Amino acid sequence: MKRFVPIRREEGVELIQLLAGKSLDEVVGILGSPTRERDASEFWRRSGGPPIETTRYSRVLEYTDVRPSIRTFFVLVRADDDKLEFELRGPELAQPQS
Repeated sequence: MKRFVPIRREEGVELIQLLAGKSLDEVVGILGSPTRERDASEFWRRSGGPPIETTRYSRVLEYTDVRPSIRTFFVLVRADDDKLEFELRGPELAQPQS
């Protein structure tokens, strides 16, 4: 499993506050064109333990280097209600050699 450097809390809060309540078009207007875009995707989530929840997304936009500590920023469009979710990641940590 990949591991990532933690992002600076202030940068994450600032970015989420900037984008909260915005439409997808408004987010793209603020951040510009994404680095990469994926069509329909499924992600499995576990929050603290079972059960595992499956969430379907109609679109996933990926941005890179949006803030100094935020290496990858995902804008996920939920398939069931078109609401936006955000995922932030710092740089990937090097994997220990076995």
